[in-house]
Amino acid sequence: MLILLTEPQSCFVIPLRSKGKVRGVMFVARPRSRLFTSQDVTLLTALSRPIASAIENARLYEKVADVAILEERDRIAREIHDGLAQVLGFITLKVANARELVAANKRSLAQDELQNVERVAQDAYVEAREAILDLKTTIAPDGGLMNSLSEYLRRFVRQSGIQTHLVAGSEEPLRFLPSTEIQLIRIIQEALTNVRKHAHAQRAWVRFSTENGHLKVVIEDDGQGFDLAQVAQGEGHGFGLQTMRDRAESVGGSFKVETAPGGPTKVIVTLPLRPTEGYR
Repeated sequence: MLILLTEPQSCFVIPLRSKGKVRGVMFVARPRSRLFTSQDVTLLTALSRPIASAIENARLYEKVADVAILEERDRIAREIHDGLAQVLGFITLKVANARELVAANKRSLAQDELQNVERVAQDAYVEAREAILDLKTTIAPDGGLMNSLSEYLRRFVRQSGIQTHLVAGSEEPLRFLPSTEIQLIRIIQEALTNVRKHAHAQRAWVRFSTENGHLKVVIEDDGQGFDLAQVAQGEGHGFGLQTMRDRAESVGGSFKVETAPGGPTKVIVTLPLRPTEGYR
């Protein structure tokens, strides 16, 4: 950086040190007629320490955010790989069955098998597009959770046709540790995927609020609901619910679902607000 001084100046330069390393340089200038005193030097030296720490913390936060994003992308990539392997195996089996039925002159049964293949392929196409949308959604350090979530919801509405509204509990920006923000946005994505696939809903809401030192996030729809008891027995979309629960608990939160057949569904995530997190 080039600094141009338009008149004679008295300058003071001090390195910004943190953990034994120089993180930057603080440059202070004033007219030559006002020389720096020993008190000035003491004050500026004291100020340099928190500035250096702030720079170090910002770098560490960015590094942690990058690691969290990479780990989450690796997790999603594994899920896509596993799902794709299952779909391709199913299609291979059904096509082989259809070939045998055609050879046996059982064309009606072969047609049924091919219709199953077409249905599975269409579902896989929709889920692949959704997975790509999830991968594109990252939390930029300068954008924050709510901006990233707003952009994701706009794309979700375009793809699904379900009118989805974000309701923030405060106008202040909401920030968490990067790992917490990643898990929270993935829970919301999974919940909305279930809305698209199972709820037959027209509208959905993602509501944020704070209460007693906790953040509460509610994903609600106006769909047809489901029987939680059947899901607990392994029927329906229990795997997705368990994944969301695991994500919430991995960052110290809790997870529950409120629903019943014929009624709306609420997915509720509660996270503790630590001193360095929350609205600020």
